[in-house]
Amino acid sequence: MNMRLKAFIAGVVGVSALTGTAVTGQAAPVAQKSQCAVAQSIESIIDDSGSMGGTDPDKFRVTLQELLFTEGENFGKIVGAVEFGSDATTLFKPAPLGNAASQLATLRSRINADNGSTNYEAAFTLGGQDHPNAMARLFLTDGQPDAETNMYLTPRQKTYVIGFGGAIQGSNLAYLQKIASDTGGELFTVASAFELQLVAGQLNARLNCQPAPKAFRYLFTKKGQTIRKKIKIKSRKTKKLELSVLYDNAAASIDLSGITVKRGKKLLRTTSKGKKFKRLKRKHKGLKKLKVKTVGKGTTFRRYRITGLKKGTLTFGVKAKKIPPFGQVNAASQFSLSNSRK
Repeated sequence: MNMRLKAFIAGVVGVSALTGTAVTGQAAPVAQKSQCAVAQSIESIIDDSGSMGGTDPDKFRVTLQELLFTEGENFGKIVGAVEFGSDATTLFKPAPLGNAASQLATLRSRINADNGSTNYEAAFTLGGQDHPNAMARLFLTDGQPDAETNMYLTPRQKTYVIGFGGAIQGSNLAYLQKIASDTGGELFTVASAFELQLVAGQLNARLNCQPAPKAFRYLFTKKGQTIRKKIKIKSRKTKKLELSVLYDNAAASIDLSGITVKRGKKLLRTTSKGKKFKRLKRKHKGLKKLKVKTVGKGTTFRRYRITGLKKGTLTFGVKAKKIPPFGQVNAASQFSLSNSRK
């Protein structure tokens, strides 16, 4: 059994009741929505120690930032970032987030698993100095620290801790939980670096006081393979579906395929076009087309906004358009429904 399949199975075993994914979140009691404050300023503290060359060679820790920074809700927020290993270095100073192009270019060029060991103290010290007024902090690591520190309390900022690899082994898991709990934040643990993409959706919800997204998991082994899933649309007020397709290999291509909304046997909405749509419309009175807009695209993800929904059961396919030779691809779709038209 190869390592990717082992990681996928481990992730499935670790399914969380809260998220429906292999991402697990552990936190202090969740505040009511009326008590939640949208984080308008964020500091990312990213582990770039040598071990990342083995645990995250595809730089999914950068993809996490890309997914988060390009979410529409985060445009205009004040965002800064530091990287750390044996020491810590500023990647970019806190500044308003525009289209995130310059920040992402910096991350892609400077995050290279080339910073020695894992110095938590240097990481939190520089992060606090660079962004002392941050409303939220993201701390991502795959390793146990050179020494434990309480510098994460100077200043005390809500910290979302993301751990994987050696970072969540032995007593260090409890230490990461302590960092999250002491700051009023939350700990996320993942079985593999690929799942950092799923954490991005969870973080975006936390930072913007939104319900947590849900997810489905897939394992593709051949080109053309399609797996279909269903989502219940329970309210007539639901206006849109935000849906991301995520996968673990940039040499693959995984995408959406065929979306419908039905109520019983009646077809209400479809993405079919041309003659097929005309044929279906003759059979299903009132049938209309769904609007599907691509709102984000990276080497291992696609993000869509689907509007024109109707109360009923939405069915969508996820299709393997390209699979590397003799390979297999772990993938996921993460989604959230909204009453907002924006």
